Amino acid sequence: MIGNKKYILLIFAVFAALIFTKCTQPLCEEKGDVEVNIGFYKIENSVLADTLVDSVSVILDTNIDTVYFENMTSKVQNLSFPISINSDTSKVIITFDQSVSDTLTFIYKRDLRMISHECGFVYFFEIIDVQNTTNKISSVWITNKSVKYWTIDEINETWTEEEMKNGFAENIKIYL
Repeated sequence: MIGNKKYILLIFAVFAALIFTKCTQPLCEEKGDVEVNIGFYKIENSVLADTLVDSVSVILDTNIDTVYFENMTSKVQNLSFPISINSDTSKVIITFDQSVSDTLTFIYKRDLRMISHECGFVYFFEIIDVQNTTNKISSVWITNKSVKYWTIDEINETWTEEEMKNGFAENIKIYL
C-alpha cells in the first residue's frame, strides 16, 4: 500500500513537471521576423573605419512604400530591416541628411523553415546579390549571405568578436 502511494506520487510529479515545462513561452515569440543587418563604413587613409550616419530615413519599396525609419536624428552606424517574403527581390530606399537618396536592390533565395511546433514557420534568406545607386553610397559588399535566426552553437563558431559585441551578424557593408 505504501509502495503504491510512492508510485502514484512519482507519476504525479512527472506529469506536473511536463505540464509546467510546456507552459513556458517559446523563445521565438520574443524575436519577430529575421532582418538584414547593414553597417556604414568609409575608407580613410587606406583604413576601413566605421561611420556614423546622421538623419537617415529607410523606405521599404513594396506595393505600398512602407516607411520603416524616418529622419532618425541620432547618429547610427548600422541598421536592420526586413525584406519581402513574397518575392525574390526587395528594394530599399535610404535617404541621408533628408536630401540624398540611394536605392539598394536585394536579390535572394527564400527558404521557409519550421522553427518548432509552437513557433511555426519563418523565412530564412540567402542573399545572392545587392545592386545600388551611387548618389551617396560608393559601393556595397555582402559580408554574410545568410539572413536567419542564429543558434548559440553557430554564433560561437562563426561570429566575429565585433558581431558578438554588437549582438548581430552584419550582412552588408555599405561604403560611403
